[in-house]
Amino acid sequence: MNKHEDLRIGQIIKILRAALGLRQKDLAERVGIQPHYLSLVEAGKREPSLAVLRKIASELDVPVSFLFWEAEQRPESITAENQGRWKSLRSLLVEMERMRLGEKSEQRANNEVA
Repeated sequence: MNKHEDLRIGQIIKILRAALGLRQKDLAERVGIQPHYLSLVEAGKREPSLAVLRKIASELDVPVSFLFWEAEQRPESITAENQGRWKSLRSLLVEMERMRLGEKSEQRANNEVA
């Protein structure tokens, strides 16, 4: 992975973590890593192992492939018009995940109150 890809993986982890209402400390504890390390991953300054990414994806309730798909470069053969569509699709998928995870977070909170 190059640094550009790492930053995107870190960004998507941060977005999904925030959508669930998890603090870095909480996610790091669940995954078995140090909060500082998770902070560096989210900032794109560390390259997590596949094992760590699998644990993070599991805790975020997304397939690990979602983290990698977000980081993939667009093929150079895509036309400018289709690149816009590609970007829109990615944005929609991220927003859908935020909404889904937000709903799960609300359900957890309601279950804890009940």
